[in-house]
This record gives sequence, structure tokens and C-alpha cells, in this order.
Amino acid sequence: MHDELGQVHVTRRESSSRVSGRWKDGHAHFNVPVFLNASQILESINSLAPRMMAGKRSLSFYSGQRIELDGITFHISTQTVKPDSLICTLRDGTAYLEVGSSMDFNDEATTESISRMMRRIASRVAPDILIPRAQSIAGRLGLKVKSWSIMTGHHVLGKCSSDGRIKLSYMNVFLPVELRDYIVCHELAHLKEMNHSRNFHALCDTYCCGREAVLTKALNSYEWPLLRR
Repeated sequence: MHDELGQVHVTRRESSSRVSGRWKDGHAHFNVPVFLNASQILESINSLAPRMMAGKRSLSFYSGQRIELDGITFHISTQTVKPDSLICTLRDGTAYLEVGSSMDFNDEATTESISRMMRRIASRVAPDILIPRAQSIAGRLGLKVKSWSIMTGHHVLGKCSSDGRIKLSYMNVFLPVELRDYIVCHELAHLKEMNHSRNFHALCDTYCCGREAVLTKALNSYEWPLLRR
């Protein structure tokens, strides 16, 4: 099981001179040369993982689309006032993204522009959405955190320092609540276990009410509603 790619299938082929990967039925499949050892295979898969994740599925937005998340809703529409621009207004828990009429929704540049604006809005609202719930979870578990803050990482969703400071990526805004809570529990487990040992996973599993494995799998297979880059 790979941290980013989820379940991975590896096939050794004598005809392969390099490691290559593709998606099939929702899983990552890699063909590898027979002369590579396990460590070399893992290193190659890790280097290919970002490219694999970027190509996992095509993503495009459309006018009239509503992306409803806990704490924030994104409403996408078309506007003609500024045909070449993306206009965004945040009001009453809804971000209104108005795409210029000359911008093609099927164009990758438009998808990137909308994703970038969504990320910008998420970073603005993340403290109010993520931190109070994280504090509540820590309190319920009887754990003391020195400080909570929001960080800007797109792929690293949480960090816990050795002195008990926890940072949550604003990208957690785009996760369903149970996966947000899983990230929080994962970082809270690092307060006592600064590693990913068996003891760490046992502790994290306890915090997740016995669902760590299920939630890990759900996070690995989660289809993000925007581009993560």
C-alpha cells in the first residue's frame, strides 16, 4: 500500500528497461525491470507518484456547478462583464466563482485558474473551519496541543512538531469531515509517537475508533474536487 497511490500492483518484466506506470480500474500498475531490487522499485514508484496522481483522472468544471463542502460551498457560473477574467466573491459561506465567457471550461488553463482560486479561498477560510473542530477532537481525547496553525502544503496534510505544535494544511477544507478528522487524529497520535511505528498506528487507530485502516484507504482513493498543485 503506497501513501499517495493507494493499492499498487507491480509486475516484473524481462522486456522492461525502466519503470513505467498507468492507472487501471482505479489502481496504479507498474511494470519494472527484473534486475531492480525492492528498494530501487520503491524509489522509482515514489518519483513517479506525483505524475501518476496528476494524471489519475481528467478534471473539468462547468457553469452551474456547486461543490458543497462542510463550511464552504463553491458555486461556479459564467459572466460576461470581464470575458477574459475569473471573478470571485465570498459571501455567507459561499464562494461565487464567475468565469469569463471567453474562457473555455475544457481548457486546462481554465481548470487551473479555477483550482487556484478555490485554493486561495480555502486558505482564507481554513482557520475558522479546521481549527475549532481539531481543538474539539483534542479536547475529547484529553490531549493538549501547544498550538494549532494552518500551513500551505498541497500534499502534506498535517505536521506535528516534537514540542507539540500541530499544523494542518488548508487543503483539508476539500476533504469530507471524517477524513479531516482522520488527519487530525493522525497528527494527535504524533504527540506521543513521533514515528510511524506499530505503536503509532495502534494509537491512531484508537483515536479513530478502530477505523484507521478504512480511513487511510478512503483518503488514498479520494477524488479531490480540484487540481492539487
